Amino acid sequence: MALAPGVRHVFLADAVTNTVTIFSRGTGTRSLSGFNEPQLITTDSAGNLYVANTLDENVEVFAPPYRNAPSWTIPDSGEWPVDVAVAKDGTVAVINICRASGTQCGGAGSVSFFSNAHAESPCATVSGGTIISRTLAAGFAADGTLYVAGVNNYITSRLGVIAGECGAKKLAALHPSTAIHFAAGVQVDTKGNIATVDSGGPTRGTTIDVFAAPKPGSRRLQLVSQQPLDDSSVVASFALTRDGTHLYTAEPQVSNEYEYPQGGYSQGQLIPPGADLIEGVALTPAEVP
Repeated sequence: MALAPGVRHVFLADAVTNTVTIFSRGTGTRSLSGFNEPQLITTDSAGNLYVANTLDENVEVFAPPYRNAPSWTIPDSGEWPVDVAVAKDGTVAVINICRASGTQCGGAGSVSFFSNAHAESPCATVSGGTIISRTLAAGFAADGTLYVAGVNNYITSRLGVIAGECGAKKLAALHPSTAIHFAAGVQVDTKGNIATVDSGGPTRGTTIDVFAAPKPGSRRLQLVSQQPLDDSSVVASFALTRDGTHLYTAEPQVSNEYEYPQGGYSQGQLIPPGADLIEGVALTPAEVP
């Protein structure tokens, strides 16, 4: 399958095969291995790939040309990281589903901020508390605001917001104007809108929901677009292209490409060899911001 216009690489992380498959324009397919349940992934403006390496409790970073050994590692001791986001200024947010307690998922989830990818310890940590007790995904806006998706008590899907990066103090709940059954990732598009895939599953259908950014002093999200992703059912996360015209999904065995925000039917499909449980997807050039 041809990649969307302008896309050089598509990365897909599989939490069962413990690999990241790289689809590259003009040079075929290869993989990185040696992870311990990788979940969501992202890239930055320099093309570095960040992998939330959940059970090893760290984020592994791979610089181009993506050899099978991390260029550096972001420590996240004591947490189970499931996503990672990188701000325009290089601040890294590591999203933890919970505080690990032996082999169990113990205390509430949190977001750890690192001043850059080489930092040895967090500059700030914000708990999801009872607002989003299991933080699952996040995306930065251009101004450094972090939007967070997750669930409370494994039941209610919620969106939240954290301001301040290394000066962050708390997570505040957002209030979408339409119900979200399961927020499979959250990203900020080129217009500053907040996008999430509502992965309602085969009985509810899957949509790309786009909300206007909240007005100053408000936590309300007004829906501006909701379109079906007709060839998708259970989506774990998604990535936007840099120009904001397409998105790629992470689904158990495939990644579907759609026009954004139109959705509709898939424009193409990527299938990694031996795919079992694809959780993360990322692109270069980097998605916004």
